[in-house]
Amino acid sequence: MNVKDILKKIEGLSPEFHDLIAQEIEKEVSGLVSKKNELLDKVKKRDATENAELEQLRKFKESKDVEELESRKHYEEALKITETKYKKELEKTTEILKSKETALNDLIFNSEITRKFDEHKVNPATREALTAYFKSKSKYSDNAFLIDEKPLQEYFGEWSKSEMAKPFILAPQNSGGSSASQSAKPIDTNNLTQKITQKIGL
Repeated sequence: MNVKDILKKIEGLSPEFHDLIAQEIEKEVSGLVSKKNELLDKVKKRDATENAELEQLRKFKESKDVEELESRKHYEEALKITETKYKKELEKTTEILKSKETALNDLIFNSEITRKFDEHKVNPATREALTAYFKSKSKYSDNAFLIDEKPLQEYFGEWSKSEMAKPFILAPQNSGGSSASQSAKPIDTNNLTQKITQKIGL
């Protein structure tokens, strides 16, 4: 049923008025339909735009994810290269420090053993070979040199009183000038050093 049929049922309205009202109503309805279609078109366009933006956002996120993975991969590779580089440098530095520590320990050991040689009157001609011998038996632990698990001072004190030490320690000199010079005998340093070397296996 259209608008005109509805108006005909209303009593007291002339046919001309029916037509006029029908035209106005149809015009309003037509405007509303146009407005509705316009709004629907806008909604469709907006939906299409939002969908396109969402698709762009999705693609952007995917590309960023890929970039992040690539960056992380490169970072991990760079980290490995850096770790390898610094590991080599650390190993090199450690070797240098060990070398310097060994050299320093040698100086300290030589100083201490020389002092013991002086205290116990060890023959200077035998000191070099004896130093090598004692050093081969020593180890450095808890800031002290040990030989056969004994501190250097204790070990050397016992050694100096042993039979092994007698050939290396100078006999006490007698006071009295000529008698001392008569009893003193020259030391064959070459022969004595050879004996030390053979005895201690150097």
